[in-house]
Amino acid sequence: MTIDGSSPVPRGGPNKQNHSDVVYDDEISLRLLLRALWHYRRLMLALTGTVVLAVCLWAFSSYVFAPLEHRAGLEFQLIFDGVDAGEYPNGLPFSRGDLIAAPILEEVYDANDLERYFSYYEFKNKVFILEGNRALELLGFEYQGKLSANGLTPVVRNQLEEEYLQKREGLHIAQYSLNFVQAGSLTSLPDVLMSKVLNDILATWAAQAVTRRGVLKYQVGLFTADALRDELATSDDYLVRADVLHGKVRRIVESVGELETLPGASTLAVEGVGKSFTEIRVEMEDLVRYRLEPLIEQLVTNSLVTEQGKSYVSTRHVQISRNRRVAKEREVSLESALRLYRYEQDAPGSRSVAEDRGGALTTDEIGTTTLIPQMGDSFLDRIIGLATESANLLFRQNLTIQMLEAKEETARLIDEQLFLDWLKQLLTVPDSNRRGDRDPELVAVMEARLSRVSAAVVEALDQANTLYTELSTQNLNPRTNLFTITNPFTVTTLRSTSLRKLGLYGLVVFMASLLLVPLACLIHHYFQREILPSRKPDAFQLDEPGSHVDTAVGP
Repeated sequence: MTIDGSSPVPRGGPNKQNHSDVVYDDEISLRLLLRALWHYRRLMLALTGTVVLAVCLWAFSSYVFAPLEHRAGLEFQLIFDGVDAGEYPNGLPFSRGDLIAAPILEEVYDANDLERYFSYYEFKNKVFILEGNRALELLGFEYQGKLSANGLTPVVRNQLEEEYLQKREGLHIAQYSLNFVQAGSLTSLPDVLMSKVLNDILATWAAQAVTRRGVLKYQVGLFTADALRDELATSDDYLVRADVLHGKVRRIVESVGELETLPGASTLAVEGVGKSFTEIRVEMEDLVRYRLEPLIEQLVTNSLVTEQGKSYVSTRHVQISRNRRVAKEREVSLESALRLYRYEQDAPGSRSVAEDRGGALTTDEIGTTTLIPQMGDSFLDRIIGLATESANLLFRQNLTIQMLEAKEETARLIDEQLFLDWLKQLLTVPDSNRRGDRDPELVAVMEARLSRVSAAVVEALDQANTLYTELSTQNLNPRTNLFTITNPFTVTTLRSTSLRKLGLYGLVVFMASLLLVPLACLIHHYFQREILPSRKPDAFQLDEPGSHVDTAVGP
């Protein structure tokens, strides 16, 4: 039976009854397929239109009700010295995470009253920093195309790589973008406030870095005049005040000595100061030697020391003695460690390859190794030996520096202990050798002299701080800011589903419908014309009288 319902006709005529000679025609007529499809044309148009309409409604709803994401960005460039090495100008470590640290975000969150929009935890998670340098990206794309070309020799490839590294080093600029991402909602930030928040984050970071961390000042411990005044006002005993002032002056002298070694310190001149660091240091040393220490001796000999002062001296003497013993033990430990390390390195089993061979390599061996390195055991041993020697040298340098610092600390404590020994010896003089009761006039004179010494120390300290600030400004802060804005504030709205993706999905569904709808119609036609009539032959014959094949013979 063919697709139109007719039975196969035997070749040679309908009356031919030889079943072995019956040949069935299995070819499908396109005319019949087109006729069947034309019969279902209205149904196919309706189904295809329904599919297209459903896809359009789905795409429209998906695009309109898709979650929105507003991404605000502010591009900037860090311009302070040392940023390429990951350091602030004074040597403190720097990372881009410092810009969005918790203290900075907390201050910005409170200053802009962002509590009405979201919690601090949500705000912290919405802010992030990306590093981007468009010039480097373009350079990478350029040399990626050059290196991917066919026929490059190893020499040419090596030259291109070296050229790329040189250009990349010249284009290495610390460019970043500060971003703020928020999902579209009724509580989203306005664009104006969002721009202010991003600018405030950068400004707050710069302000805290300068004022709190002191990144634009050298890492030198220098007292301020106010702190020194507070220290001197902690006791009513003259001896205690004089000893506190004596210790502070010693530390100030050490700090000024460190400042003298900085670049430009020897030639620095500031209006209103008229002195250099060296002159200030010498002046304070003379102040201790010729005015403060004689004043302390006069306080003791004139019985102007109370029981509080005597107890203070005894406690300080015990403390300094203990600190000296600890420093001495540390010094001995470092010397022993260095001596033990040298002994282990000089052992026969730890000598380098060159030393095992009786000395340094010969000229021929060096030239041969340089030109044609043989990857054998001897060559690898030499490489490992060089790396080990470099590590050993660095370790020895660190141990030596620590040992020298320990010796300096021990020397400082010895000097301070000698001063306290001298002071304690003065206090052990019998009271019969001292003056009796306190003379009010003498007390007034000593108070005036101690005040003048304190005022001279405060004045010298102010001058040192002025020079220190000016030196830090000239050396560490040649620019006005730590950063500069490279591009204006931008806001980009992103959807989870794009029009391009929805259009692609719609096109795929439409093409599938053009294939599946006609196929479904042909399958339905086949069932209607072939499967159902075979199950109901009588009804089929009544409905399709022309499809009956008369096999009777004769009239």
